[in-house]
Amino acid sequence: MTLKTKDIERSLLKKGFYKDYGDHIYFVFMYNGEKKNIRTKISHSHREIGDDLILQMSKQLIMTKDFFKGFVECIKSESDYIQILKDKGVITTD
Repeated sequence: MTLKTKDIERSLLKKGFYKDYGDHIYFVFMYNGEKKNIRTKISHSHREIGDDLILQMSKQLIMTKDFFKGFVECIKSESDYIQILKDKGVITTD
């Protein structure tokens, strides 16, 4: 399976991430106005990414590959993602 980078970007930006530029496009997660040490990147040249990169990105974002696909396809929400991060102790409860 492949995912379009524009779909990944759009989904991440709608769900708590902001874009930071460098040699690649970085997406950093914000929670309650604070930058968290959760980030991934997309190369400027990629139009689509395959399963290997999907797996790497999902690990960087502390989610399963299936959750990542659902996140991009808008089946999973930002609140679903925050719950995963809370369950894993990555962020504290409000």
